[in-house]
Amino acid sequence: EKLDAHPSSYINSLIATDGVDEIVRGLKTNITCNNLEDMIRVQHLNWSDDDEIEEVSVVDTILFADCIYNEQGANALFRACWKLLSLDNNAGSCNVIGVLPDFRVGINLFENKMQQ
Repeated sequence: EKLDAHPSSYINSLIATDGVDEIVRGLKTNITCNNLEDMIRVQHLNWSDDDEIEEVSVVDTILFADCIYNEQGANALFRACWKLLSLDNNAGSCNVIGVLPDFRVGINLFENKMQQ
C-alpha cells in the first residue's frame, strides 16, 4: 500500500539496524533507492554488544518483526531492548512494538521477560 505522505512528514529520524552484514547492505540499498538517506540511518547492531547498543542515540520507539529464532536470540533481544530503554538520553516513555510468530522457540521467553 502506498503512503499518502512522504515519511519525513511523520518521522523525524529513524535508525534501521540488523546484526547481519548482508541485511545491513540491503537496508542501505533500499534506503538509497527510495531517496531516504537524509532521514534514515543504517547501522549494524549486535544485540549482545553493549558498546554497539550504547552508540545508538535517542530512542523513542523500538520496532521489530520476526527476529527471534531461539532462546539465545530471545534473551539477546530482551537485553538490547532493556539497554536501549534505559540509556541516559531516553527521557520520557518509549514504545516497544514487535510482530512475532507464535510457533518459534524463544517467543514465550521474550514475552515473559518484557512483561516483568
